[in-house]
Amino acid sequence: MATYKIPVKYCYPHLGGISILTTFRISGGGLGNILFPWARALVFAHRQNRELIPPVWTSLKIGTFIRHEKDKRLYRDLFIAPSLIQRLLRFYLLSFSSKQYETDPEFSNDTGSKIIVFRGMGSLFRDLYNEQSLVKTELLKIVHPAQLEAIRNFYGGGINVHIRLGDFSIPENEQELRSGAWNYRIPMKWYLVIINRLIQHLKYPIEINIFSDGEDEELKEILELPNARRRFFGSSIADLLALSRAKVLIGSGSTFSMWASFLGQVPSIWFPGLHRQPLLLDKTLFEGELDYTTELPDLLKHNLGN
Repeated sequence: MATYKIPVKYCYPHLGGISILTTFRISGGGLGNILFPWARALVFAHRQNRELIPPVWTSLKIGTFIRHEKDKRLYRDLFIAPSLIQRLLRFYLLSFSSKQYETDPEFSNDTGSKIIVFRGMGSLFRDLYNEQSLVKTELLKIVHPAQLEAIRNFYGGGINVHIRLGDFSIPENEQELRSGAWNYRIPMKWYLVIINRLIQHLKYPIEINIFSDGEDEELKEILELPNARRRFFGSSIADLLALSRAKVLIGSGSTFSMWASFLGQVPSIWFPGLHRQPLLLDKTLFEGELDYTTELPDLLKHNLGN
């Protein structure tokens, strides 16, 4: 007796930019931003028993070359490359199959054989919050082994600080930041105040790991702190995973920092107005905003263990 085979149904994370023959992308967001459509597609595929079409990670961003950034954000070798068969299947499916976008007004879970396409940042972590374990497990499965090897001996346990400069603008005043505006630099003096407050509370030497796309001169005051050093593990995904290994994380307000907090599930400190949504499942860990004169909350002191 012939066996009826249920047709395979697919999800596809569109990472933005212009896709060239489903081989690479021109332009598009940074790693923190493009992880959102991937993660939402992953969660949906898991819940609806669909197959996930591998996204096109590789991209070309002219701005990173113009700004002479150390990380050109090509994303070429960050993840395990799909096989030739997977690449051919991806090209065929995306070229000739009907699609349904999650943002379409008529979107529903029951879309038949249409490919469900996920793109954009959506509602950030709201749709991912309860799937943190799945998202982290599956992300680590696709990260290229060379990237994991780069951070194999980095155990964390220090104060990890993400200072985003590069393509972020300098705000006219702090009120822009405090109102939750995206893509603005946080004043360096805020980082200094918070780091020093943590050091004073701990009363013992602790590593201060600085992750930044800025120049040494821009970070001079921070790098002059005792036990402070820059960290760069060769790629954005290696840096993201290393940043997530912290005793306490001081974020920049970028999606990159948010992903580090979400994946690492570590105590996290944010500039006022930039703690956009809950990221930690364990409510005995501190996550919140600290201002220049704010005392360390008791919960954070408990997390620091001193």
